[in-house]
Amino acid sequence: MPFSSLHIPTAQLNLAAVLKCGQSFRWSILPLPTTESGPTHEYRLCLRDRVVCLRQAPDTLFYRAAFPDPQPAPNDLAKRDIETVAWLKDYFQLDIDLVRLYDQWSERDKVFARFRDRFTGIRILKQDPWENVVSFICSSNNNISRITKMVQGLCNHYSPPLLSLPDPSSPDLLLPYHPFPPPSRLSQTDVSSTLRALGFGYRAEFIQKTAKYLVDTHGSNTLLDDPSEDSERWLKGLRDSSTAEAREELLKLTGVGRKVADCILLMSLEKKEVVPVDTHVHQIAVKYYGMKGSSSGKTNMTPKLYDEVNSKLFSVWGEYAGWAHSVMFTADLKSFADFNSTPSASPQKKASTPKRKRLDELKAEASDCLPTPPITPGPTTLSKAAMEAAAAVLKGEHCDLYSETTQQSVSLPTIDDETQVKIQFPIHILSLPGDVILGSTDLNTQELIQSALRDIRDVHTRIRELALFSPNEVLDDISTTNLVYLTLPYVLAEVENRIRTTERTDRMGVLSEAIGHYRAFVHQLEQYEVVPEDEKKLYSHKSSAVVDSSRRRETKVLQKRRNLPTPTDPYSQTDFDLIASFLPSSPTPISSNDDLDSETDEILRTTTLLLLRMLYAQTHAHLESMDQELELLKRAPPSPTGAPPLNGEHGDARVGKGKGRDAEQQELWKLDMNVPGGAGGPDGKGPLMDQSGRPLRPFTILPSNAAERARLQAQVFGPGYNLPTMSVDEYLAIEKERGNIITGGGPASLEKPTSSEQLQIDSEMDGTTAGEEKAEEKRQKDESWAQYKDANPRGAGNTMNRG
Repeated sequence: MPFSSLHIPTAQLNLAAVLKCGQSFRWSILPLPTTESGPTHEYRLCLRDRVVCLRQAPDTLFYRAAFPDPQPAPNDLAKRDIETVAWLKDYFQLDIDLVRLYDQWSERDKVFARFRDRFTGIRILKQDPWENVVSFICSSNNNISRITKMVQGLCNHYSPPLLSLPDPSSPDLLLPYHPFPPPSRLSQTDVSSTLRALGFGYRAEFIQKTAKYLVDTHGSNTLLDDPSEDSERWLKGLRDSSTAEAREELLKLTGVGRKVADCILLMSLEKKEVVPVDTHVHQIAVKYYGMKGSSSGKTNMTPKLYDEVNSKLFSVWGEYAGWAHSVMFTADLKSFADFNSTPSASPQKKASTPKRKRLDELKAEASDCLPTPPITPGPTTLSKAAMEAAAAVLKGEHCDLYSETTQQSVSLPTIDDETQVKIQFPIHILSLPGDVILGSTDLNTQELIQSALRDIRDVHTRIRELALFSPNEVLDDISTTNLVYLTLPYVLAEVENRIRTTERTDRMGVLSEAIGHYRAFVHQLEQYEVVPEDEKKLYSHKSSAVVDSSRRRETKVLQKRRNLPTPTDPYSQTDFDLIASFLPSSPTPISSNDDLDSETDEILRTTTLLLLRMLYAQTHAHLESMDQELELLKRAPPSPTGAPPLNGEHGDARVGKGKGRDAEQQELWKLDMNVPGGAGGPDGKGPLMDQSGRPLRPFTILPSNAAERARLQAQVFGPGYNLPTMSVDEYLAIEKERGNIITGGGPASLEKPTSSEQLQIDSEMDGTTAGEEKAEEKRQKDESWAQYKDANPRGAGNTMNRG
């Protein structure tokens, strides 16, 4: 079908903003061949029975619908066209005069008036509720680009293509279009594992459980004149319920909290007054509307604060507060920083202040000194050699990889409009040529180590302050670029361990510090489940703790085969170079909203995770060695502080004045007899006692006469020595009877259901009093857990605004 047109100015509908501002995630946006005038892009969305294609000029909306074969009969085309127009008016809610709303908001809010001319035509969509539910479950701790990839990947995997259309820029290229799958398709038990494999992370289980709940509760039948399932029609029916009632029903869905529920209410259930509150919206309220809190996004979003922000913005914007919020939210997105801006004037331009001038000067100085790399590294950041080197190390093979960079400046994400944190990662200590080995005792080396330590500790402190890694996140929530910063505790421990010490206590302090950093590194990787369970189990047992020598050797062999060079392996010096190769180093600025090519991102992420697993294994080897060294240092005698005079001017206070045999006998038992060239004591390691007779270290008193020693040794198994009167098995049996041995556990315990599983089983005993009691207990437990999640939403510790 050819394109038809509707007279709709961009002031009423601006597709370039509405379809990119985080409301819908399934529109395909395709550039058109360059022309002097006319539309620049085509927008396509696949429905159940057709693909809607849109183009836009300043005062005109062009539309057409493509249908699968067999094509509609000519006499049906007019009817299909009417259906498409009706869908457009309903989907974009074109019956609402947006210009009139903009005028009302500008009169009530001077802040909004500053943005209205740049961000015109932004209206709320009326989407399919089921698609909207799944899309915003995916939005948890996520960004618009990644949500779009996830939603489109879900459609491609679980919904067959409806039809294919040519790319407007390359007509020979056919693009398939998939409708959104119904709840019954996503309710199957294997959906969770499949979606996890597709990169959905913890959201995979939420989607499957929500789909199953809807199908089980509301059915999956369809009607002859409506292909929607019963559960989908039930969701649409919530439009007729009050806001509170609809929100209560949505909160019953797994993975739907207050913010997600409010997004669904606003963008698919026509609740125009609802303002979904997240870190972006809270910052807007703090920055422009007098709300208390931090504009850096570090405030924990409690239910009370959520309601306060919602009420405040509703009082400012009125009945259509949710619509006005969408305009301000879009204006706050970094991807819209240059939207409709002109070089001459910008509504967002702030007045020049001494602080801003100084910030601009500092940025200019920084750009002159060092290039500022992008937050997301370019495809060339990780060289092919680096990836091959990481793979070789994982196989235990030799690799040569040395960074050519002497120092790199790594930009962490922007905190707010006026504050940007830059971290100098001290690669200079890590990036020496392969044939240069500095002596650890060399003074210049120690100065270099101390300088590097100061820099690394500063990086470590700033990453903690920024909460770059939150315990509320899982591995899938950490961007590929930020993964390399998980190595920071490892680098800190490695450099710390290179500090030169001469005193035993100093060395013990260095070891304790390094061990603490190593353990923090291990804990971090295990918390994010970077390391598979079988590897964790392998390294949970120290090889030195295995008593049996053959098993100890077998454990060491397994650990060596599983991973990498031992700490004494000279090739392990390349670990720093591997880490350096993963740090952003591209001198070409890239927008923070640009994403890596999916294939490059996958390679980079996989290789970084392999590097982390390699360092995890080496860390366990380091820890075992350092624990042994620390134990030896604790047991070692203290350093001699100067032996007391033996036969000097003051004499030995413990030596008697007698002569002859008595004096000779005393000499035989003398503890601190002098050893030529030694430091005192019978073994030359220092005195055993001080001048008052106080022991300085452990010792055993034996006469120097060999015959006397032999006599004492012969008495060991003589009368007076009690030999064991029972076997080990008998002793263990007695201890078990006394209750000193804990039994249970092992493989058998794995077959028993947990308390939650048992409660689920008991609650399913329909028709019994006990079953009803258990069902009520489970409902109360689920309700309590839902309230806890509302009060402590996932990602509350995420201060990087990635949700």
